[in-house]
Amino acid sequence: MAIRRFRDHAADQNWFAVLIDVGIVVLGVFLGIQASNWNASRIERSEARAYRAQIVEDLRANEEELAERSRYYRQVRVSALAAMKAFGNSGSRGEAFLVDAYQASQVLPIRMERSAYDEMIARGMAKSFGKPGVRRRLSSYYAGTARLEAATIFSPGYREQIRREMNFAVQQRIRERCSDVVSISKDGVETITLPERCNLQLPAALISMAAADLAKTHKLEQELARNIGDLDVKIGRFDRWLQDARATRQALQTSDMS
Repeated sequence: MAIRRFRDHAADQNWFAVLIDVGIVVLGVFLGIQASNWNASRIERSEARAYRAQIVEDLRANEEELAERSRYYRQVRVSALAAMKAFGNSGSRGEAFLVDAYQASQVLPIRMERSAYDEMIARGMAKSFGKPGVRRRLSSYYAGTARLEAATIFSPGYREQIRREMNFAVQQRIRERCSDVVSISKDGVETITLPERCNLQLPAALISMAAADLAKTHKLEQELARNIGDLDVKIGRFDRWLQDARATRQALQTSDMS
């Protein structure tokens, strides 16, 4: 109808009416575009809020993971220090020495949760996600998680040596009786720790022989010292990253998403 009216006005050379018709069409197109942009912006803000909620939960999961790894490696460090002390005291090289020496080699790789953040980036929503300071904090945090995982997944030389040199029957019994303790909370959160006590129930002669052989292993004590240093670095990284994860989550929760 609008096109026919426009054609009739043009045929009558009613240019004022033609101008009004053109203005109505332009205004209609403009309002349609504005409505479309407003709706797209509304949907994008809604999606950004949903991603924020998901990323906050991912960061909470990371905090739990980091705290667990810190606790685990502190247990490993206690065993390592006990084994190091036994190296200097031949009278204390019994069953506990073998268990401590083995537990000092334990590793528990970490896998940081970042699926919501990666999905948001893949959808090209980074620029619409909160204030620039919050976006920079998130980007820096997640860029560092890959480095953290790589730095804590490696197997130290001590682990390779102790499992190559320790009597196999003793190792097997330690794995049977002293393996990681896995517990699951009501919320379904898995926690992994080392057992507080461990009784191998092996013949005294075998324990004595295995401990003596281990104490004479070339450069094992030096590798243990290096391992303790690596443990200190890991624990320090986990503690620092836990603080960063918590601060990032808090900044995200209080940020303005409008």
